[in-house]
Amino acid sequence: MSALAAALSRRAFSRVDGASGQLCLAAGLIALLLAGAFVLPLPPWLGTPTPRPPVGQPPAPGLGLAGALVALAFALALWLPFRPYTLALRAARAGFHGSGLLPGLTALVALAALAIYPRFGTDLWEYVAYERLWRVYGENPLLATPSLHPEDWSFAFAWYPNRPNAYGPLWQLMAWPLNAAGGDSAAGQLIAHKLLAALGYTACAALLWRGVPRHARAQALIAFAWNPLVLFEVLGKVHNDILPAALLVAAVLLAGRGAPANGLVAATLAALVKASAAGGGLGLLKKLWLEQAWGSLAVGLAASGTLVVALYAPFWAGPRLLEPLRSQMTQVVWSPGALLMLLCQALSGDRHETAIRLALIVTWLLAAGLLLWRLPARSTEELAALAALLLLATLVLLTTAFYAHYLVPVVALAALSGRPGLQAAVTLLALGSLGAYAGAMLGLAFGSGWADSDAYRLLGSLLSFAPALVLVLWQRGAPWLDRTRRARWR
Repeated sequence: MSALAAALSRRAFSRVDGASGQLCLAAGLIALLLAGAFVLPLPPWLGTPTPRPPVGQPPAPGLGLAGALVALAFALALWLPFRPYTLALRAARAGFHGSGLLPGLTALVALAALAIYPRFGTDLWEYVAYERLWRVYGENPLLATPSLHPEDWSFAFAWYPNRPNAYGPLWQLMAWPLNAAGGDSAAGQLIAHKLLAALGYTACAALLWRGVPRHARAQALIAFAWNPLVLFEVLGKVHNDILPAALLVAAVLLAGRGAPANGLVAATLAALVKASAAGGGLGLLKKLWLEQAWGSLAVGLAASGTLVVALYAPFWAGPRLLEPLRSQMTQVVWSPGALLMLLCQALSGDRHETAIRLALIVTWLLAAGLLLWRLPARSTEELAALAALLLLATLVLLTTAFYAHYLVPVVALAALSGRPGLQAAVTLLALGSLGAYAGAMLGLAFGSGWADSDAYRLLGSLLSFAPALVLVLWQRGAPWLDRTRRARWR
């Protein structure tokens, strides 16, 4: 089916003359696929939050082949928009320099995604439950868990009631008025959070549009704003990763335009929403070092330190504040770390979890050091590429639970970099990590116990990383293959 769709889209594009026509066709196809797969089956006005299963409920039996077919259909619904997306990127790179058409086409795909009801995941309702702990009950938002107030209406929709959230203080400060605007209504909370997601998406797209040279605007905007992962995870499921994405793009643009201290502050703000964003900010330190801008470095570090102290001070509780972050990092779901643990268990009967986590930390230090040493960071494009790779290494190596929405800032930075190879690798990683959700849907086939199985972790991890890994290995092996072919024909 996917091959047929690819062939049809290729034929359709071949019959459309000019880049403008091809971009119109691509945007229409993306919007149509999203609306047909995710909006029409459940219009937002008919959607309701999914409560977590009751404690002690026995595992539900699977549906067998019927459940597997549903999971396959879900995978195709997530994957098919990537075809018109890549064709749109190709059309933009082939010489499209127009500007008046793109904002309207971007609005088309964005509105289709914005109409998706966020039923494919629990994060929105987790946000609501955690936000109410501070706003309604006065709990410390960096430490409180929904289980402290089971009487609240949102408690039934918090799927991890005993786990504190791992977001930083800036997110808590932004979420308080958002939650207040949503009130005690699930529909009100949905609208409030959708508006924030739309604002973050628009801000990031506008920064890319204004921040790159005129001839590269189409490529940068399409690479980010039309990416099916961004549309599904940000506008559809309203993940807050769009906020670090916009802040990191702003940080790189500020540093590239001669304001590295301000860039460092913007990167710090990103990390105060989500700690993992700090990995992307390391590239700014290299730029300051290369330019020997010691005064800007001192000002940026001082301002960043002041921000950290000021935002954490109202919630300070000592080392206990690290517990939510530790809890988040030590989940074992889909990741290279999960694969290593499963391999160790298969070989020795023990997962050696502590040793693997230490090895991953050492690997991250080596990878970050190598990237900082080898990659340039003088221009905006170079800094964006370095920041994207540093952030990706942080996300992949420092947690054993890697989800598709973590990639939103990486997609934005790759778009800013203008590097087709980096964008291709990130696109395949996006496709694979969305496919892992379809692996989770196999619970319909094998029963609700599937989500706790090692087979689920293995399949999700392989789906997440295999497509991008194949591309990287192919690119690395391509020169050798070319030499081999030439030698064979001599």
